[in-house]
Amino acid sequence: MLVDGIAGMNEDATRLRLGFKLLRLLPRPRWSFLIMVSANVAFERKQDLPSLSDYTERLTLYNYIGRRIGAAFLDGRETPEEIHRQVWSTLPAGLGAHTHQPLARTVQAKT
Repeated sequence: MLVDGIAGMNEDATRLRLGFKLLRLLPRPRWSFLIMVSANVAFERKQDLPSLSDYTERLTLYNYIGRRIGAAFLDGRETPEEIHRQVWSTLPAGLGAHTHQPLARTVQAKT
């Protein structure tokens, strides 16, 4: 949502504007991942923006913000299984015992 708001401001991605100032207020995550695809692939997969140039603008912002916060960039053309493997190989060993279980299985319902 923040990237959409920043994109709507029609300013240079490298300028500090309201969206980037708001980012400073948010806590920094220990690990961040961006699954990136080209603007063409994004437009083909989900056509909820009016034009290809809108996707190009957002990808530029995601790239800029991701680099500023030190996110790991993953190739969105990979299979979900490969992306899952890459994420877990990036995280510290022993982070969780649920590395091979879907998240839903790791959350126990309170009775």
